[in-house]
Amino acid sequence: MTLRISLAQIPSSTDPAANLATVEKQVTAATDAGSRLVVFPEAAMQRFGGPLAHVVQPLDGPGRRRPRVRRPSRDHSRRRNVHPTASGEKIHGTAPLGVGHGIVASPTGDVLGQLDSVPGILTVDIDTDLVTQVRSTLPVLANRRH
Repeated sequence: MTLRISLAQIPSSTDPAANLATVEKQVTAATDAGSRLVVFPEAAMQRFGGPLAHVVQPLDGPGRRRPRVRRPSRDHSRRRNVHPTASGEKIHGTAPLGVGHGIVASPTGDVLGQLDSVPGILTVDIDTDLVTQVRSTLPVLANRRH
């Protein structure tokens, strides 16, 4: 079985409304490509290096009815055998600014696709049978708590 996912490389600014419009366009493109999951950069709603107070919303705020971006913790990713995408970062002063270079890798480490530093979307199929197979060969997973 396969799971189709998309990786979105987007520019973000200090304007959350403009950033959300960009996210919505990429979600539409990914959905049109048949994806069931879209992964965005962690600074999708507000670029690094700026204030964050104006981005915060209550749990029942207006963002509730919009696309929600949830980034699993590294610990959660390890427990679930999720292989998160990654992006390079370039440092300007003290604030990291994402510059792209996103990558999707299989559970065996094979590169399934990558993006460079320009905005774009990458859609790949994840072999869920391979994920199950790799999980069965990792003895450390026998010690995990559910």
